[in-house]
Amino acid sequence: PSSMAVKKALLFELKGATFALPVVFTEAVISQKKSKIRKAVNGLLSTYLDQTISVIFLNDLFDIEDISKLKEQSLLQGTFDELPPDTLLNIIITSIDNQLVGLVVDKLLQQKEIIEKNLERPLNNIPFISGATIFGSGDICLIIDVPSIIDFMFNPLTNIQMT
Repeated sequence: PSSMAVKKALLFELKGATFALPVVFTEAVISQKKSKIRKAVNGLLSTYLDQTISVIFLNDLFDIEDISKLKEQSLLQGTFDELPPDTLLNIIITSIDNQLVGLVVDKLLQQKEIIEKNLERPLNNIPFISGATIFGSGDICLIIDVPSIIDFMFNPLTNIQMT
């Protein structure tokens, strides 16, 4: 069907659930100590290949209940503050139009070809999720919408509705 697309994806774990991120948006996968990341206003910054990049813990992004409070609180620094400085972090460096963002995940799994199915109403408006796939085991895996995350990072109060 035209509502499906086969693509390569990088699988990872977040809070015990498996998610997929399209490889087309993946620049690199790195491990980095928490001590190499620093706070900046309401976000986090690090260095990748001598370039300063934004870093976001996907745990924090998915925990936001009210996006309008983003500028008032350090909502995207919660997980960072809880971890000891020597913690080794799994970071997926994503890229769109030369904008790099590091996405911190709990555990990297594998690269796999998946069939993406778009979500239908009422699930089609879930922020930062572009679709889903079903594994041979019957487990459902949500697919991360990298363009909307990068847009959110650089324009945090744009058209994203938290439901």
